[in-house]
Amino acid sequence: MSGFEVLGVVLGTLPLVISALEHYQEGLHTIRRWRSFEAELQSLKRKLGNENAIFINTCQQLLSGVVGSVAHEKLVDEPFGELWSNPEMRDEIALRLDHVYEPFQATVVAMNVALGEIKAKLGLDEHGKVRWTEGTAIAREIKRATFTIKRSQFDDLLAGISKYNQDLKTMTNQSIQLEPERRGNAQ
Repeated sequence: MSGFEVLGVVLGTLPLVISALEHYQEGLHTIRRWRSFEAELQSLKRKLGNENAIFINTCQQLLSGVVGSVAHEKLVDEPFGELWSNPEMRDEIALRLDHVYEPFQATVVAMNVALGEIKAKLGLDEHGKVRWTEGTAIAREIKRATFTIKRSQFDDLLAGISKYNQDLKTMTNQSIQLEPERRGNAQ
């Protein structure tokens, strides 16, 4: 899978993880001992939501001017769609990013790995669904009761995602700013 395709995977995975966190909150309002659990979930959901918004903005900035508005909208709306595997589009993005294409790809892959670790810690399947919702009601409640979430479990991963996001944003901004000069030099 190319770095361009992984960009789409990350674009689709962040909302899945946020949705799964919302699912965890179902039924927790009435149990007092879960108050800190609920606060941790809210915090994690908010932080991932912020990172998702930044990532979407970076993707939109990277894609604008490279693909038409219809393809641009489709890429953002369908992060696991087939357009992400289009070699011509990947080549256009590579041209736009120029010499930072390789580090950009590596950063996107690292961000995807961190999201995979968050999904594993939350017990999510490959589609972002909570695994312990399956089975009998008693089994679900036992799994829910034994699951705990602590901020320290996610601090390093969130810091990594934030750093990767900032790096992607910086590389995109600088590449776009330098693009006219590079094109002028090429002529």
